[in-house]
Amino acid sequence: MTGGRLGDLERIMMRMRLISLTSAVAALLSAAPALAVDWAKVPGREVVLLYPGQTSWEWNLTEADHSAAAKFKAGQNCIECHKNQEKTQGALMVSGKKAEPNAIASFPGHVVVNTRFAYDDQRLYARFEFKEPASPNTKMDAEFATKLAFIFNDAAVPEGVRAGCWASCHEDNASMPAAGGSERTKYLMKSRAKLSRQGGGDLLKIPRGPGQADRDRLHPGMVAGQAESRRQAGGRRRHHLRPPPGTEARPGQRRSDPGR
Repeated sequence: MTGGRLGDLERIMMRMRLISLTSAVAALLSAAPALAVDWAKVPGREVVLLYPGQTSWEWNLTEADHSAAAKFKAGQNCIECHKNQEKTQGALMVSGKKAEPNAIASFPGHVVVNTRFAYDDQRLYARFEFKEPASPNTKMDAEFATKLAFIFNDAAVPEGVRAGCWASCHEDNASMPAAGGSERTKYLMKSRAKLSRQGGGDLLKIPRGPGQADRDRLHPGMVAGQAESRRQAGGRRRHHLRPPPGTEARPGQRRSDPGR
């Protein structure tokens, strides 16, 4: 996707999220061989990606900002209130009327993505197809026409089950209101010694071992695989992801086990 001022778009697209998926895996899309999957035989499901504005986990818990904060604190999940509201909520946020001080003119409030998944005895395959929206022509990354992030969760992160990506989006992440110029990436609240309205900062709950700083950050080496991106007539773009064959999980990774 293309759009807006570099800093604004990078912040926005980092947080365009699949509400129903959780925990963090990202893929940079680049050229790769075509995949040997007959996608015509794979059923698809449409998912609406919404523009979330500058809404964080802490924002969701603050009644002055979020009218349903009390319900959320009591255990109600986001989808219980907002199912089928992705388009209207995205339009509200992108307008700049709520939780977005740096609105970008003509930026889309939502994107509809057709998602398809297939697997064999070694790999999980994923395909994402969407119509590129009309938006300003400044790319978030000069080397990539599109970047895509999606999330897995095996219910080990309860906040992720309840709120999807918001479990790792905090007020002091990079480009968020309390960042203060920090390049802090996404993190889980249980990794921090204390969480306040301003986020969890850099104080970790457990001692950091050798190499932990690298494992705290999501980077391409954590999701080595192949990806292919194709643009078709009508402005539709297809992306195929092929992770490497299953191996023993390294630090910072989870295995994908049968039936989970």
